[in-house]
Amino acid sequence: MDEPDIEVYVFHYNTVQDLDTDIGYVGLRNWGGNTRRFEVGTVINGNFQPVQTTSSVAGRGGTQIVEFGWRPNFVYQLRFYD
Repeated sequence: MDEPDIEVYVFHYNTVQDLDTDIGYVGLRNWGGNTRRFEVGTVINGNFQPVQTTSSVAGRGGTQIVEFGWRPNFVYQLRFYD
């Protein structure tokens, strides 16, 4: 079985100050050869809505961590752009 090109880690931090929005983190490690662009978002009424700006992670072991507003009861997606 082949090893994955990208490892994804998701973290959620519960802030006490703001009950509506917590902090979410997505960490990526890219073992592939090319830089990958990505966004974190949610789907609302069938449309992908980014919750942070487009980021990129370098290839060959590059890492990237992005922070975004985490809202309870939302489902988040990680979308890659080649």
